[in-house]
Amino acid sequence: MAFSRFRSLALSVALFAAAQAAFAAATNIDLPATGQRYGWMENAGWLNLQGDIANGVHVGGTYLGGFAWHENFGWINFGDGFTTGGQYSNTSGEDFGVNMDLSGNLSGYAWGENVGWIAFDTTPAGGGRVHIDQSTGRFSGYAWGENIGWLAFDTVDPAHVAKAPGFTRAYDWNLFH
Repeated sequence: MAFSRFRSLALSVALFAAAQAAFAAATNIDLPATGQRYGWMENAGWLNLQGDIANGVHVGGTYLGGFAWHENFGWINFGDGFTTGGQYSNTSGEDFGVNMDLSGNLSGYAWGENVGWIAFDTTPAGGGRVHIDQSTGRFSGYAWGENIGWLAFDTVDPAHVAKAPGFTRAYDWNLFH
């Protein structure tokens, strides 16, 4: 009886670890590689949402997860991909991340150890929301970080605007790669 519980617990832990690795292992930003992977900070330059490919940001059906990379600030966490009820609650440091509604509007927070919180719904500050076009996967709009200012996804160089062309609402295809 005790062995059976131990085996069941070990199997649960192994499945959880495998799912975590599968979720974190892929990005769907800028695939195939065309250079469309960036957000722009006026005072700090480009934020690479593809990261190092293995740890880049990925767009799921109702949330984003993974990490973006900035040359000066390091990794910025968009969420771990394990949400409560399909989205992050953003009520604690253990359950935070960037959510997406059915229209492609983003809300919630990303976190960078060197930059703090970055808000993706800036309507309370007079801005708007970052948005992902449902047919093209193209990012648009502005996020806000107290320590970094505005993070623009509408840049003067549209060839570099972040895009997730493999994104689909039907399922989170990253879990199957």
